[in-house]
Amino acid sequence: MRCATMSRLLDSVLAVCLLVAVKCTRETAGAVAARPPNIVFIHVDSMDGRTALDDSPALTPNLDKLAKRGVRFDNTYCAAPECVPSRSALWSGRRPDQTGAWANGHGLPGDYPIIMEQVSKVGYDTEFIGRHDFNSGHHSLSANLSTWVRPVPDFAIPSEDRPFPKIINADTVKLHGNDWHTASLCSEWLQGRLNNSTPFMMSCGFGCPHPGYVTSNYWLANGVNKTRITMPTWKDERDMHPVQRYETITKNCSGNWSTDDVHGIRAVYYAMVAEADGFVGSVLDTIANSSLLLNTVVVFWSDHGDMTMDHKQFYKETALEGSARVPLIIAGPPQSGIHQGTTLQRATSLIDLFPTVMDLAKTDHPEGLAGFSLLPDLMNTSAMQHWFEGEPGTRSEQLKAEEHPDFVLLQAHMDHSSTGQFMIRQKNWKYIEYAGGYEPELFDLDTDPNELNSVATAQATILTQMKALLRTILDPDEVDARAKAFDKQSFATWKAKLGDKYNSTIGSKSIRWHWAWQKNPELYLSLIDKWLSTKI
Repeated sequence: MRCATMSRLLDSVLAVCLLVAVKCTRETAGAVAARPPNIVFIHVDSMDGRTALDDSPALTPNLDKLAKRGVRFDNTYCAAPECVPSRSALWSGRRPDQTGAWANGHGLPGDYPIIMEQVSKVGYDTEFIGRHDFNSGHHSLSANLSTWVRPVPDFAIPSEDRPFPKIINADTVKLHGNDWHTASLCSEWLQGRLNNSTPFMMSCGFGCPHPGYVTSNYWLANGVNKTRITMPTWKDERDMHPVQRYETITKNCSGNWSTDDVHGIRAVYYAMVAEADGFVGSVLDTIANSSLLLNTVVVFWSDHGDMTMDHKQFYKETALEGSARVPLIIAGPPQSGIHQGTTLQRATSLIDLFPTVMDLAKTDHPEGLAGFSLLPDLMNTSAMQHWFEGEPGTRSEQLKAEEHPDFVLLQAHMDHSSTGQFMIRQKNWKYIEYAGGYEPELFDLDTDPNELNSVATAQATILTQMKALLRTILDPDEVDARAKAFDKQSFATWKAKLGDKYNSTIGSKSIRWHWAWQKNPELYLSLIDKWLSTKI
């Protein structure tokens, strides 16, 4: 009898505990929905978006874990394939042709509001830590010169050191020490928020895997699946598109290469991606192992990719896949309504992050944004309705009507690109228009993922449609003319300031093209003078 009574008592206690647990869970979920979430941007530099996919040679367990808590956007592109113009577009939500942030030497003008400023208006605390690079003044004269003179006819001069893989013969884990230090600062800042109820947005920026290509034995042995490394297929330089051939020459990649050096560059790059996953993971662990996990949305991205010797190029600055395509993962707790462990194949752009963050923070969008909110890709309709429950207006209904288009735009007006490049990615098709009368290229990425065979002639109807689609957004010739006029005026202003020192400065050892310039300085000076004498 006593046993039966005790059993009934335990059953009653268990039932009460379960009711309390359910009530607490519902209240926690309700609190998460009612209170705007913390938002953490974690971003790296020069990470090819394809290295975040399942078959990548780079091993990224921390990013894989993050993707299981959210949505991985597998076909995301930057708005412009270089550090400053890409980041300027992301932080302002506006394209380079809207802001004039054309290249690394000319960043975002101060009169454009950025994401952090917008969320601070609705009560967010904000913090930048590490590399961000969307303002002017942080890049070298060499980088500016090679941008300004890119329109000079017949002026293809190597302006980079030839890439070469470097392996540190040690089992060093924290090889890129500045990035590991940034990760520590980010973790410390996050830990300081544990007892603060005010929502925050933190941006944590890293430099790796930006070249040079340097790694240690540790990451080469533990961070790379070497069986997945493939060698690029190259066209003869005479058969390259003229704009891409200019890229090859000015990036100092022309001529002969050994298989070992090309394979080494790719292997070292993948090892650098793996190290980046390591220090990114240390920040993710700080969130995952604390109460921040319950109400924090993490957004991982890179400003652009890296060619790693695809098409006989390194660095970025081209509309081709290695340079233009970037990783994007948005993750959050299950109770937020964010899909868990899904992927999206439709083309998206980093410029979409501004409106997306506005919706995550439950605030209005500034006018003039070029992107589209990704919230409908992160949540289903009922989750969005719950997200905006109690908020003024009918934002969830607007989002249903504001369907993201099935294409994205990229443009390039920077060093190593002799003319403006305009890319449209729509489904399997990728269209690249080169300003200045060059033949366009059209690739079917389903059958030609390495972009080796343009089908512009064979697919004339698709080509015409893509050309018209581009012109619904902008006039490529007008935009290209504005960018080149800025280049010429910038160079002319710099030259005038130097006065008599111009000739000795432009070919000096402080300029990266010094060794090539010295082979024929009179020719290069005459080409530039002729260009300057023509009407802008």
